[in-house]
Amino acid sequence: KDLGVFIDQTLSFSTHIESTILKCNKICDIVKRTIGFNAPVNVKSSLFMSLCRSHLDFASPIWSPHLKSKAKQIESVQ
Repeated sequence: KDLGVFIDQTLSFSTHIESTILKCNKICDIVKRTIGFNAPVNVKSSLFMSLCRSHLDFASPIWSPHLKSKAKQIESVQ
């Protein structure tokens, strides 16, 4: 792990993508349990943008997925 990005020998960044998805799913679950399902959409959106999106965007030019399957995994969080 260098500067917060997991780097493997094949430069596929699959471990980094999987850990980022896991972290964002945990954050989304905490937000859902905390504010509930009846919260206004703008509150849910702002919490997602501030908490999860920052993890997804961190160093994304470096680990940006070139495979469609990895891109779909990342988009599944959103």
